[in-house]
Amino acid sequence: MAAVIVLYHILHSAIIPYTGEASDTYNRYAQLTDSASLLVQCFLVMGGYYLYGTLKKKPAFWSFLTGRFIRLWPVLAFSVLILVLTGYESFEDAFLDMFMLRATGLSLSWRGIIWYIGPFFWCSVLIGGLFSCMSHSKATVLVCTLSWIGYGISVNYLHGGLGRDTIWSWLSLAMVNVFGGLTLGMVCRMLQEAVRRKKARFSSKMKLMRFSLVSIFEISYCVYLFMVVLLNKGVPKNKLVFTLLFALFFAVFSCGEGILFKAMNNRILGLCGKYSYCIYMMQQISFYVMMRTIWVWFPQEILLHPKLMLLLSTIISILFGIGTYYAVEKPALVFWKKHTLLHIAQ
Repeated sequence: MAAVIVLYHILHSAIIPYTGEASDTYNRYAQLTDSASLLVQCFLVMGGYYLYGTLKKKPAFWSFLTGRFIRLWPVLAFSVLILVLTGYESFEDAFLDMFMLRATGLSLSWRGIIWYIGPFFWCSVLIGGLFSCMSHSKATVLVCTLSWIGYGISVNYLHGGLGRDTIWSWLSLAMVNVFGGLTLGMVCRMLQEAVRRKKARFSSKMKLMRFSLVSIFEISYCVYLFMVVLLNKGVPKNKLVFTLLFALFFAVFSCGEGILFKAMNNRILGLCGKYSYCIYMMQQISFYVMMRTIWVWFPQEILLHPKLMLLLSTIISILFGIGTYYAVEKPALVFWKKHTLLHIAQ
């Protein structure tokens, strides 16, 4: 999903000025990926699913907040620092980005690739705060009600869209969007655990039937997802339908009963998952590097081999993300864990 998001941004902005006579070809590819931005909704649902797992452990609020911060801020700060030093971002925008305020309604900037980081952090903190100071049931009802109100405003204001604009001079639809996605992921986890508590015993024949039905659903959804994000087909007018379908898929998928889960549940793909945040965050930097290197050095390849150039550009962007994980994200997480253990020992 992170790789497809990178491809989406390459096709919709980054590489287009360098395509020359092949611009029609690249624009055609861009049209096919018009709906790939919906994958952000998938990230939010998955984030909410695992956020609920964290809140179930009832961490102290300060510990929860610092954990969220150290998970997101170091890579964000690294990216913003590079953008400022290279002159691609103003000091004012960078200052607000450092406090993760872009697209929160407190910043005039809500565009850009990193728009969802601030809302993701602050919505997580808000949800964590509600669960720490209220009973579990009351906090659940409150966040679900707020999610319903927010989604209702967004899909009606944008006629079925889930945007990130700031409307009515104060309301950030990015915050609404992220809050809704996180809450939806949490509800998926709650429902899944409620089903698991039934602990029903099934015969071998019933287990085979469950495996078959779940596998058919998983594969069917993946075909649908491919059609939406890479062929721009089957896109619902109300984008909330896409989000709900993914939430249903992820709830079923994460139960671990289908063929797709069993095929993907391995160390290699698990390793790849660690890099997704850095890949997302560093893609803008990788684009700026490619604007001054391969996209300028190889105009004939851009013209004659668009698919190969798109593949190469996407791989380079992924490698930037992987490198940043080992240079920034992992050391920051290691430092935080050591500091936390030392604090506990003291």
